[in-house]
Amino acid sequence: MNALIEKDIQTIQSIEAVPHIMQMLSDATGLRFICIARVTDEKWTTCAVLDQVNFNLLPGDELDISTTFCIQVKRSTQPIVIEHALKDEHYSKSEIPIMYGFESYFSFPIYSKNGDFFGTLCGLDPLPVKLKTVEIQQQIKSFSELLSRQIEVDEQLITAQSELFNEKAATKLQEQYIAILGHDLRTP
Repeated sequence: MNALIEKDIQTIQSIEAVPHIMQMLSDATGLRFICIARVTDEKWTTCAVLDQVNFNLLPGDELDISTTFCIQVKRSTQPIVIEHALKDEHYSKSEIPIMYGFESYFSFPIYSKNGDFFGTLCGLDPLPVKLKTVEIQQQIKSFSELLSRQIEVDEQLITAQSELFNEKAATKLQEQYIAILGHDLRTP
């Protein structure tokens, strides 16, 4: 796993609200698997997970991106919501629900700084669950937007801390220079 993905996992893990968001979504939707995934063109990587159906995915685990719907979310920037995969007109012929053994599914985009695609907020369950209501979809969308804002705030904090460190280092060098210059002036 590359260092940037590890940093992204740490960013999500550092957001204290993440376990609560996942539990609230599980309670609201009835889905027993909720996760936040970092999605690139090549990889799908779990950043945080609530797994009550024993899919056995942990933060840092990867899936082949071609075996997920998240790549479609990345390309279209539109969420995917499936209530009953076997009966869904678009997804009933897809191998993905069969491969992972789910009937209900959602995937909403999460963005990082500058509106760049970060990944997805996903949920799924082996049982069919009613997800196509305005209330449920608005709640999922609100949580994905909240995560997007938290990622941006975290990135801004890291940038500010780095700038502060650089300013402190520059100030220390300036103080050392003044001390040396003062010493040289006193002792020609």
